Amino acid sequence: MEITVNILKIDSSGRTSGSVSRSLTEKIATKLCAAFPEAGVHQRDRSSGFSSVSEAWIAANFTPPESRTQSQKEVLQQSDELVAELASADVLVIGLPIYNFG
Repeated sequence: MEITVNILKIDSSGRTSGSVSRSLTEKIATKLCAAFPEAGVHQRDRSSGFSSVSEAWIAANFTPPESRTQSQKEVLQQSDELVAELASADVLVIGLPIYNFG
């Protein structure tokens, strides 16, 4: 019996090359895919930027869905996509860098 696994891999290092955390998330995702050949991997890269929580986002979020304007729906679109990705993931692989400025 094959098990389908949805993997969400999130990289957050500001470094796109030479990043230890990116290297580790890639190794982990590769091992998971070897263990579950039917796995699907969705990748998110925090360095490509996400919308910020703003006053407009908060107002849209606290407006009942059926009462939201088109503008409010657009403000929440990325957030809704990210939440859906998270909810559909069976496995999270999150790379968080540690920058040592000391």
